[in-house]
Amino acid sequence: MRVAIYQHRLRHAAAHIAAFARGLERHGQDCVWVPLGRPPVLCDLAVMWGCRRRDVIAAQRLCGGRFLVLERGYLGNRTRWISAGYDGLNGRADFCNAGASDDRFRKHFDRLLQPWNAGGEYVLMMGQCRHDQSVRHLDMRTRLSDAVRAVRTRWDMPIRFRPHPNDPDAPAPSGSTTIGGGLAEALTHAHVVVTINSNSGVDAALAGVPVVALDRGSMAWPVAAHRPQEAIQPPRPERTRWLAELAWCQWTDREIAAGDCWAHLKRGMRGGGRRASTSVGSPQP
Repeated sequence: MRVAIYQHRLRHAAAHIAAFARGLERHGQDCVWVPLGRPPVLCDLAVMWGCRRRDVIAAQRLCGGRFLVLERGYLGNRTRWISAGYDGLNGRADFCNAGASDDRFRKHFDRLLQPWNAGGEYVLMMGQCRHDQSVRHLDMRTRLSDAVRAVRTRWDMPIRFRPHPNDPDAPAPSGSTTIGGGLAEALTHAHVVVTINSNSGVDAALAGVPVVALDRGSMAWPVAAHRPQEAIQPPRPERTRWLAELAWCQWTDREIAAGDCWAHLKRGMRGGGRRASTSVGSPQP
C-alpha cells in the first residue's frame, strides 16, 4: 500500500502528522512525504491535517484512493485529542467506529456526561468561524437567520446568539441578541442549543442541553433534532451508543505514535485503492 503524508506549515499540525507517521512505521508501513506547495501524489492513502487541500481530495477520488483527515478532537481537551477519519471532515468522515464498545468513553470521558435538563430560559444559537472548512459549503448567516425565523413564528422564548470566540465580531442573526461569557455559563441557562455543525453541539449534549443540528457534518447529529421548529420540544434521547462511538473518533499523540490509531483504522484500507506513483497537477474538487 502506498501512503503519502502531506506536510503542514502550522507547528501543532506538523507534530500530529509526524506522530501519525511514527505510528505507521510501528506497523511496518512506509510512507512518502509530500513537501509544502508540491502537487498531489496519487496513492492508496493520503494523510493530511484538515481539508484545505482540495487538490489532494480530488486526486484521491480520481485514482480511487482514500484520504485521512487529522483534526482537533471532539471530547475533552481538544488540543490533546486528535480526530482521525477517512474521506471527510467531522460528521462526514468514516471513523471505523460503528458498534464500538463503550470502554474507551468510560475510561477517559465518563465524568463529562450530565443528565438532560428539564428546560431553560432561552434558545442558544451558536456562531462559527466564517472561514472554517466545516461551513464552506453553505451560507451560514442565511441558515442561522432562517432558523431564528422558524423558531420565532412558533414560540416567544428569547433567542441568544453566542459568537465563536475566534470570530467575536460575527453579527447576530436578525431576531436574536448577542450573549457573552464562557460556553459553560451560556449552556447553564439554555433550553436548547441550535447549531449548524459546531462542536459546541457535542459540548451541549454532554452538558444535558438538547441540540438542534442543522447540518449532518455535526458530530452531535445522531442525538440531535434537525429542524429549527423542533427547538420547542427538543429530543432528549439515549446517548450511550453515540458517546461510545464518538470516543473512538479521537486519539492522543502517544496513542497515534504508538500505532494504536492505525491499528484501529487500517481495517478501512482492506483491499486498498489504486496504486500509483505519478505526480499530478491540481484538479478541482
